[in-house]
Amino acid sequence: MSNPTLRRGLAIAAVVAMAGCGGVPDGGAVHLGRALPAVGSGGDAFDFAVKALPPPWRSGMSPDDVVGGFLRAVVNGDSDYAIARSFLSSAAARSWDPTRSITMYDSPQVTLSGTGAVRSARLRAVRTGAIDERGDFDPTRGVIDDTIGLARIGGQWRIDRLPPGVLLSTLDAQRSIRLARVYYPNRAGTALAPEQAFIRTTQSGLATALIRTLLAGPGRWLAPSVSRVAPSGTALIGNVPVVDGVADVNLSPPARQATTKQLAQLSAAIVWTLHQVPDLASVRVLIDGSPLSLPGVGATQSTATWPDFDPAAAVAGPALFIADGRVAAINGAVPHTGRNVSAVAESITGNVVAVVRTTRAGAVLATGPVGGALVDRLSATAMTPPTVDAEGNVLTVTTTATGQRVVAVLASGAVRPVTVDPRLRRRTVTSLRLSRDGARVAAVAGGRLLVGRVQQGPGGLMLAGFRDVLPTAVDISGVAWTDAGDVVATVRSGRTARGLVVTDVDGYADRSVSIDGVRGRPVDVAAAPGRPLILVTSAGTVWSESGGWHEVGRGAAAAYPN
Repeated sequence: MSNPTLRRGLAIAAVVAMAGCGGVPDGGAVHLGRALPAVGSGGDAFDFAVKALPPPWRSGMSPDDVVGGFLRAVVNGDSDYAIARSFLSSAAARSWDPTRSITMYDSPQVTLSGTGAVRSARLRAVRTGAIDERGDFDPTRGVIDDTIGLARIGGQWRIDRLPPGVLLSTLDAQRSIRLARVYYPNRAGTALAPEQAFIRTTQSGLATALIRTLLAGPGRWLAPSVSRVAPSGTALIGNVPVVDGVADVNLSPPARQATTKQLAQLSAAIVWTLHQVPDLASVRVLIDGSPLSLPGVGATQSTATWPDFDPAAAVAGPALFIADGRVAAINGAVPHTGRNVSAVAESITGNVVAVVRTTRAGAVLATGPVGGALVDRLSATAMTPPTVDAEGNVLTVTTTATGQRVVAVLASGAVRPVTVDPRLRRRTVTSLRLSRDGARVAAVAGGRLLVGRVQQGPGGLMLAGFRDVLPTAVDISGVAWTDAGDVVATVRSGRTARGLVVTDVDGYADRSVSIDGVRGRPVDVAAAPGRPLILVTSAGTVWSESGGWHEVGRGAAAAYPN
């Protein structure tokens, strides 16, 4: 039996598959997402200087060749997607806007239909995510069902109708887009909060792309939780040349409107953002050609100039856990907190400690200075382990007869309710962890791993914008921040086994962590920048990953200072 339409569909699907499409697994162990090199790593697979150019349109191509060639060509964005535009008619080339978005897909099926001088190609695929014009990633999965129109013009086939934006296979997206981080001051102005951005490869270079993204301001999701780095209207003049390890960043005149404090934050954000540029040693910031000079900072700022703004500074304090109702420590001093303790949290500055104590009626949260007397602040039937933000506020999720709610004990000792968006409120929350910059929050709710933002609402603190960042994982428990942009959680792997998975806060890439040597099923985890992971098993044993996994002792509710 012969079916020309089927043959054409299979041929195009094969072409698209060769362009880099992977299958979607329907079973097995813990899902391993799109593994990426570390941001700014020397062996970066997204080196802007190395590109393989896809072939352009050529005379005599068949309709299926044109569609397949176009889908391969969009991997290259040089000269406003000049190669991809060669497959389009003049009208389509004028109207197509590739900058609107990038939609990523797997498992494509392309079917041609029609006769004569007009044909249609229907593209159906699994949507694995999308990147907006600024570079923000949306992890929402779904189905793509788009139609590409073709016309025979002057005896040659061209694409005459197509959806806006760019369709890229997941693997092609990894080759043509760089995963990077840009940094914005947190609400308190005490640290930088990273925002993951996807930078399209351009001929102007990585440093230029990073600074332009930074000055465009934070994306819609993070914007309510951080501050802009520069006064409105500030733009980059020209490109960012990097010569002998020194980058020159020339800003437009509106940057002069910034205060000295704001200029320090701007400089710190620029330097930390440019950390990712290979072989960069220092940065010169200029405003309309004049070097910026700040008190105590020279005109040339090394990459080590702003350590106080380090978004992932190493945590100095020991990991704490609970053993027999008391706080214990791994290789460090133990804060005095009394008995009947079920969970503990300590601020990274070492000036605030919070504990949950068990009582006959349920649980009590007490807070106070490290080494000082703790004061009971609130009680409930049950509470999640407390978590501390960058300003010394303590958050927990309480359970009472009326349900769950998030409550904050401010650094002053005042107790305030926290407004929470419905996505979190509708689920049973078992773990809540603030990022160390205080801009984001991770939660385990209903067995799902959600990441939201922390912002100021009309009535005080608000947790909003929650996203499921491990949609393929099941039975998640325990969560911690490994650094400023990644979280780690324990997940079920197979029917009964459990594993450990790290994911970025956008849910773009995840990876499993080996737990070889751990006896028992991990159900909780503690993490901090520059420190070994700590696991707690369902059997009540605590393990530390330091040159391999080692059993520390019996206990529960492990946590590093936050």
